This record gives sequence, C-alpha cells and structure tokens, in this order.
Amino acid sequence: MAGIRKFYAFRRRGLSVALETDRTARVDVSLDTDEGVRTTSLALDLMGPGDVQGLVDGTVIRRWPEPGSTKTPAGSVAYVEFAGDDLPWLLSPKSSERPMPWLTLLVLPDESNSGLTWRPDRTPLPEILIDASLSGTLPDPEEAWVLAHTEAREGGDLSRILSARWLAPGTRWRAVLVPLFEAGRRAGLDEEIDGATGFSVIPGQSLRLPVYDSWTFSTSTTPAFEDLVKELGPADVASTPPWVG
Repeated sequence: MAGIRKFYAFRRRGLSVALETDRTARVDVSLDTDEGVRTTSLALDLMGPGDVQGLVDGTVIRRWPEPGSTKTPAGSVAYVEFAGDDLPWLLSPKSSERPMPWLTLLVLPDESNSGLTWRPDRTPLPEILIDASLSGTLPDPEEAWVLAHTEAREGGDLSRILSARWLAPGTRWRAVLVPLFEAGRRAGLDEEIDGATGFSVIPGQSLRLPVYDSWTFSTSTTPAFEDLVKELGPADVASTPPWVG
C-alpha cells in the first residue's frame, strides 16, 4: 500500500453535512430523562465565508510554482495546498448538488497595463483590483468545484485548489487566493455582509477582492510542449534519405 494516493472531489465533516440553509444545520438531540428518552431538533447557526478575515499561519503548506520562480514551464497550472483536507469546503454554503469551495485561486498577468492593481497595505486583508477587460478572462465561478479536491496519501491527507489558467510563456504572474462568495468578499473588505448573496468573482466586471494569500512567479520563454507539437507537420518522404525511418 506504500505510495498509493487517492483523490476525492470533496470532503465534508461534522455539522457542515447537515446544512438546511447556507448557514443553518439541524440536528436531533436525544435526552435520557426520568420520564424516558426525549428527542428534540435543534437549529444551529454555523460560520460561513462571511466570518473570515484571513487565514492563520500554516494553513497554506505549499504554493506552486515556487514564489519568485522564473523558470516555470509554459502550459502548466498553478495550485495551492492546505494542511486541512476539508478546508476548501469547511465554510461552504449549502449546495443542491456538489459543495462549492468557499475560496478560489486566480492567476493573472502582473505586468504594466495588464489591468491589475495590487494593494498589499490594505487592512484587514491586502486587496487586488481587476479591470473588467482582464476579469473577462476569468473562469465561470459555477465551475469552481472542479478545481478543488482532497488527496489522501501516506503521511497525511491534504486539500488542493488549482487555477483554471494555462500559463502562457514569457509572462510575470500573480497568484491570489480570494473568496468565491460575495459574503466572503465583503467580510475581507471589512464591509457589512447582510444581504450578500452570490459569487464575488464575476467575469467581465471590474472587481475589488480581498486576498488571503498571494505570490508572484514567471514562466520561461520556451513555448509549451502542446504548442510545439502543433508545429509538427508531415515529412517530405521524397527528400528523406533511405537510411532514415
């Protein structure tokens, strides 16, 4: 069994599996009294994305590509790993189908006139401003569920969130871990969360997002392997020496 790894689309535990609404779970409680066993149902309010204003140190255990890397292969995908194997879904609202992660990883070109503004000195969290022209390249937030998973492995399970962007060559990039839901966005900006619904990452709109974690890296100028393959074409058989084949 050594070295075997298993991957799961999500992992939820505890009261999060008993959600009736976005933040309310209902549980049955049995009490042994002098008059016999009595059972009652309790509604419990749980924490959600709107209760988060940052991640504690040690939550993120790996960032790839390595922060500051300048030789990242083009065509690869950035990702972030967490110590908790259920962290991406720990605070997720109720879902009728599959649970959505409550945070997402965006990777954006960090160059002059790219439409990106980084504000590291804002509180309670750093902020990023994304122009509408740049946000139009972001993935549909409804597809965020496919970018998160749990990996069960020897030595300890972990969770991982991938970026949806295939990295182009010769570019400086900024990776930002941001809230997926509007309630999380408002909490991270220290705004009122009452009435907050829906997603915070909306492609095609100007965005102001709080950032839980961020780093920069660059891709090498060598084209991605997939692009090199596309340049291949049929050989001219008539001009090929007979000893080649």
